[in-house]
Amino acid sequence: MSHPTEPLLRWLRQQIDARGHTTASLAALLSRSRAEVRKLLTGQTPMLVEDLLALGEALELDASSLGVPAELPELPDLPEPASFANQTEALFRVGFDVAVDFLFLADTTKLDDWGGPDEVLEAYRDRELPIRLDAAYHRHMAPSFTPEGVEISLSFDRLYRCRFPWSAILRVVFVPDADQPAEVGAEPEPELAPSARAPHLRLVT
Repeated sequence: MSHPTEPLLRWLRQQIDARGHTTASLAALLSRSRAEVRKLLTGQTPMLVEDLLALGEALELDASSLGVPAELPELPDLPEPASFANQTEALFRVGFDVAVDFLFLADTTKLDDWGGPDEVLEAYRDRELPIRLDAAYHRHMAPSFTPEGVEISLSFDRLYRCRFPWSAILRVVFVPDADQPAEVGAEPEPELAPSARAPHLRLVT
């Protein structure tokens, strides 16, 4: 069974041949090794969009022949779709936005420059470091988000400004209040006998 990209790769190989190129000459144009180019053109290595555009430029193919409009339409400045967002950052923002207690587990091997006390890392060497963020103190933590990670103020023997790369955060666990306020005007739920009560579940993300 042929790979779905085989028709495109076959077309590219035909374009290379029609222009008198070889794998060697194309590799020189792309400043890549012959083996890399050969694997791209035979489907042994996945071809990225950047690879396809570089090949098109080297072969002097116009954008329309690659299926790309000559001029891309102007798009409104919309936020990144949620499905492409950094999930860990999204969870942290939710935790701070709705003022819920939450904790996260961090990989101490990725916290060399974290800004907190060294003895804490030493105590959790080869283990996950648990950090609980109590909603009552969220405003004092002053979270700062960057593409690389989050920076928050934490209190140990004194106040530290701590940095956590997103790659170091392994799990995020929300701890909602046990007694949520009842909806105004809502009828109270009937009290169940102990044997009739459903088991209580806690959502862990």
